[in-house]
Amino acid sequence: MKKLISALLMIVMLFTMVSYAGAYSDNSKLICANVKQISENSILLERIDERGEIDVKINENTLYMDSGNAIKGNIKDIKPNDTVYVFYNEDKANAIVYNIPQDTGCAMLHTIEKLEFYDGGQTKILTDNGGMYIGIDKDAKITNYSDGKQIKDTDLFVGQKIFAWYNGVEESYPAQTSTYRLVLVDEGQTADILLNGKAIATKAVLKNGVWTVPMRETAETLGLEVSWNADERIATMKNSARIMDIKIGEDLYLSYASEQSGMIGMTAPIKLGCKAYISEDKTWIPAKVFEIFVGFDVTQNNNTIEIKKAS
Repeated sequence: MKKLISALLMIVMLFTMVSYAGAYSDNSKLICANVKQISENSILLERIDERGEIDVKINENTLYMDSGNAIKGNIKDIKPNDTVYVFYNEDKANAIVYNIPQDTGCAMLHTIEKLEFYDGGQTKILTDNGGMYIGIDKDAKITNYSDGKQIKDTDLFVGQKIFAWYNGVEESYPAQTSTYRLVLVDEGQTADILLNGKAIATKAVLKNGVWTVPMRETAETLGLEVSWNADERIATMKNSARIMDIKIGEDLYLSYASEQSGMIGMTAPIKLGCKAYISEDKTWIPAKVFEIFVGFDVTQNNNTIEIKKAS
């Protein structure tokens, strides 16, 4: 009987949220479902609305949110028969929300489309293709997804994903609600890359709160030479003046003068908060590495990372 009541409550919550939220700005669909089976690359779900089963793919970019504790989750904590919310595109899960209390709001995934700051300290987020305003309560707690570190509303920016908790939504257009808890997704998101004013096809990726870029594509577009030492797992980029060796798995970056430059010296080793890593056969490094290389400026403007030769 308790399971039946829980299922009915989930259905009511789901349809209420969908009717207010509309299409999510990252075009995610939302379902409420019971977990049937979990494998390495997918999760089989039984929809609460009795429309049958759905098999969604999971990968390293899937977000997991422990809604009851408002912290980054883990697929290992999700078990068969658990009830979950899944935000997905086609057959790929963008986010899975689990540990859903029945007496309070559940984490909902949104993308910040606009930020509005008002006198008196109130902040509003416009989301869902302009269809919803989320006001941030004065005492709302805001933390990072990656490490749970508490942040301020001024750390939010357009284009970033958030998990928001709220209990009710006012039926209007745009819909109106307020959140008492926010988690800022500071990893896995993407941004456009501009190199000397020219856009490239590959997107920058947010990793541990740090914007990372594909090393070879970025460096070569900026006129640098790139080489790879597979034995040492070291990627090197250089020009006629400077050289930088980047060790995969290390967060320590410095550059030094090339022999042909006739100069001597190196920059101080700097940690940027993200190790160099390999994903999809590409080496990824923090965008700010190019400032350490010397000769480039790196800026972020909303959802664009720009790297250009220093003037």
